[in-house]
Amino acid sequence: MKSLTQAGSKTSGRVLAISSSLLMSIAPILIKFGLGNAIDPLPLLTLRFLLAAAILWIGFLIFNRSVLKIRRADLWKVLLVSALFATAYHLFYQGLLYIDASIAHMIFAMNPAVVLILLAITTRRVSLSGIVRLLAVIFGVYLLVGPSGDINFLGVVLILGMMTFYGAYIFLVDKLLSDVPAITLTIYIDTFVALMLGGVYLVQFGTWQSMPIGGWVIIIITAILSTALAHLFFIRSIQIAGSEEVSLLTPLETVFTVIWAVIFLSERLEPIQWFGGALILVSAFLINRYIMASQKEVEVVS
Repeated sequence: MKSLTQAGSKTSGRVLAISSSLLMSIAPILIKFGLGNAIDPLPLLTLRFLLAAAILWIGFLIFNRSVLKIRRADLWKVLLVSALFATAYHLFYQGLLYIDASIAHMIFAMNPAVVLILLAITTRRVSLSGIVRLLAVIFGVYLLVGPSGDINFLGVVLILGMMTFYGAYIFLVDKLLSDVPAITLTIYIDTFVALMLGGVYLVQFGTWQSMPIGGWVIIIITAILSTALAHLFFIRSIQIAGSEEVSLLTPLETVFTVIWAVIFLSERLEPIQWFGGALILVSAFLINRYIMASQKEVEVVS
C-alpha cells in the first residue's frame, strides 16, 4: 500500500512538472512578440513578477493567511534561491534580444548538466558515463550554435549564464527548502524576485516607463499563467518528486517552446541545428537518469 501511495505521489509530481513546463513555454513566445515591438525586456520582466507577487499576496491574505507564515531561518535561504532565480530570468530576457526563442530554449535545456556538476561537487561522485553525457551536451550546443556561424555570440553567453543560475536554483530549492510549503515558497520567491528586479529597474531607468497595451497583455498573461501558477506547480513538483525527477521532465518545456516558436514566430533551424538540439535534449534526459541512479546508490550505501 505504501509503495502505491508513493507511486501516486510521483505521478502527481510529474503531472505538475509537465503542467508547469507547458505554462512556462508560453512566456518566451510572448516575450519575443514584445521585443519585436521594441518593448524593453526589463520592464516586461519586472512588471510580470510584481503583478504575480501582488496576485498571490492579495489572494492569500483574503483566503488563507496561514500560508504566508515562514520561519525566519528559512528567509535567507529563500533570498538566496530568489537571487539565483532573478538573475536567471534577467539573463534569459536579455538573451532573447539577440537569439531566437527556439535556440535559447535548446541551450537552456542544458540545465540538468548544472545539477549533475553540483551533485558531483557535493558528493564527489561522478563516473565516466556521467562525463560522456556532459560532453555530449556540450557537443550538442556546438552543433546548435557553432557551424552555421550566424548565431549571436552574446545571446548564447547570456542564455548559458541563465542555464547555470537556473540549474543552481533547482538544486538549492530541493536541498535547502524541501520542507517549506510550496505555496509559501512560491509567494516569497516571486516577491523577492520582484523586489530585486524592481531595484534593477530603478537603477537602470530612474523613473516609470510607459507601457503599450500589447506589453500589458504580455505582462498579465505571463504573470498569471507563466509565473504565479507555473511556479507554484513547479516548486510543488520538486517537493513531491525531487529535483532529479523534475529535471528529467524539464526538457519538455524546450519541446513545447520550440513547437510554439515554429508555429507562431516562424523560426527555422538548419538540419545540423535540429540534430544539435536533439542531442542536447537526449543528453539532458540521460543525465537526469544518471543523477537519479546515482542518488539511489548513495541512499542505499548510507
